[in-house]
Amino acid sequence: MAKAAQKRAKRMARASGEEGSSGVDELDEPPEPPTKASDEEIARAIERAMNPGALRAGSKGSKPFGKRLFVGNLDRATEEHEVGAFFREAGYNIVEATLMRDRMSGDSRGFAFVELDDGAMAKKAIEELGGTLLHGRELRINLAD
Repeated sequence: MAKAAQKRAKRMARASGEEGSSGVDELDEPPEPPTKASDEEIARAIERAMNPGALRAGSKGSKPFGKRLFVGNLDRATEEHEVGAFFREAGYNIVEATLMRDRMSGDSRGFAFVELDDGAMAKKAIEELGGTLLHGRELRINLAD
């Protein structure tokens, strides 16, 4: 890791116009040896890598189940309020429904994200509403990352 920092410092020195300088004046000190990570720190790092976004700052453990759902295979004519109404009519309390749109044209991209107020209800929605029809298209509903 220290070698990468030295290389970066040299590139930065060259880029700033200090061609004649070696770029290692401030790096003459030997690099500090890396500290050993505890087993607990390693376990947390593995958990974060396996479940990105699952751990929150200051929380212990991971979330039981996410609340945000990906809703795909939407008809391009489907509007955001229709996606929210679809979930409400099915008996789910939604926090927010967001239809993804093309930046240039503003047209629907054919998918949305729906956030429910309860993780257990999100899991139930995936099981019950996945494959149902909305505007003649079979919805694909998954947990959003």
